[in-house]
Amino acid sequence: MKAKKFTLGNTNITDERTIKDSLKTVEGINAVRLDTTAQTITVDYDDSVVSLSTIESKLKENNFI
Repeated sequence: MKAKKFTLGNTNITDERTIKDSLKTVEGINAVRLDTTAQTITVDYDDSVVSLSTIESKLKENNFI
């Protein structure tokens, strides 16, 4: 399992559930954490199942990063 921290691009996001819901269809994501103070999203994922580029694309698609 790997973890990747992304800088939050949309500072109006304050609810972790919103981000989790957008990623729930992506197989291989194990956990999502939002740190509103640091303005980051951390995603724990299984790199043998999902690529980092897929996660990034999904986050960009939803205007999170």
